[in-house]
Order: sequence, then structure tokens, then C-alpha cells
Amino acid sequence: MARAARKFGLRLAGGDTAQGSKKNPKIALNITVMGTAQRGRNLRRSGARPGDAIFVSGRLGAAQLGLELILRGMHREARWKKLLAAQFYPEPALKLGQWLLQHGVAAGMDISDGLSSDLHRLCKASGVGARVYAEKIPCVSVPRELQSLGLDTLTLALHGGEDYGLLFTVPQRLMRRLRKPPIGRLALPAMTRIGEIVRGRGVTMVDARGKRSVIEARGWDHFRTRAR
Repeated sequence: MARAARKFGLRLAGGDTAQGSKKNPKIALNITVMGTAQRGRNLRRSGARPGDAIFVSGRLGAAQLGLELILRGMHREARWKKLLAAQFYPEPALKLGQWLLQHGVAAGMDISDGLSSDLHRLCKASGVGARVYAEKIPCVSVPRELQSLGLDTLTLALHGGEDYGLLFTVPQRLMRRLRKPPIGRLALPAMTRIGEIVRGRGVTMVDARGKRSVIEARGWDHFRTRAR
């Protein structure tokens, strides 16, 4: 947390402590981040329209891959240290969000609960549907040594969360502006077009053979009564 505070100019402004049970001495942390935005200068879930292109930033599933290693007790092995970075040190795409706003993009959100769930939320808020292409989704790479664990890269990318990349839609009239992202000090994460917004409801996926299937919202749900 100190590392993130230094990088993004945050200040710890308060806090309180309470003693927990001696029989179950676990630590619970509740964090609230406060900020401001200029009127009309923020990404909203409700701005997507039919015909818009759907983009994501970064490579999806990396944080979930790290979590899978932790759940299996493999995080103590030094050789997997790099695979844990996305889970332990996630970085919000603040510069990208600001750059998108400067270029007229109005619809977007972060992918905190998994692409499948967050795309459903964006579509619901906008009153539209979506179609994505499996081959275009930028999935995390699973090392050959871990493939025996049954970790499917597309499943990690669709339903894993906490990568904190951005999911956003771009009207066709703005596509040309996004073809030349800045370089240098303002270097931005890779942006990948994965589909388009369509009329109607629901989210469908098209595989390499052209077969369509419904994408269910199987990411993290804070109100789900059963385990994922």
C-alpha cells in the first residue's frame, strides 16, 4: 500500500483498529479511496451505443493466475514470483483513463470482477448487447510447467478479476484517434479490440470456427450466496 501511495500521490488520512478473536486472529482491512473528477469528465458505464468497438487494456487473467498459485500453495516457490506480481501489485490504468477522456471516449469501467461480469454490467447500464471474439481476447500465458493444473487461459481472462485493466467502447468516428497511442513518458498499456456493441441484450462470444455461444457472468459477484 505504501508503494501504491507513493506512485499515485495518495495520502493515508485516517484509520482505526479493533481487537479480533483470539481463536481466530485474522486481519481485515477496509479501504476507501476518495477523489474528484471534473463535471462531465469521467468514464461512465452508460455511454455505450450499437456499433461501438469494444476494447480492453493489458493482458487479462494474470491476477487470477497468481491467485490460483496462491490457493495451491505454490506462491512460496521462487520460480513463480513474477506470476504473482499482478495479484500482489495491481496498477489502476489512470493515465489511460485520462487519455481516453481527452480523446472523447465516454463509456468505460475497470475490469475488477472479471471481463464476463463487467461487460454484462456495462451493457446493462447502456441498454445494449455485446459480441466478442474469443481469438481477439488478450489472455495471460500459462507456462508449460503449469498447464497440467488445468488452467485454461480463456477462462482465466473471461472470469478472473483484479487485473484492473480498462474495458471501454469507442464510436467509429473516434477510431482513428486511438490508432496512434502516445509513447515515451506517457506510455500506455496495450489496447486490444475484442468485439462490438450490438442492439438487444446479452453478451455472445464467437470462436475461431464462427460458432456463437452465450457468455454468462461468472466473474466475482459480491452478493452470490455460493462459492464460485
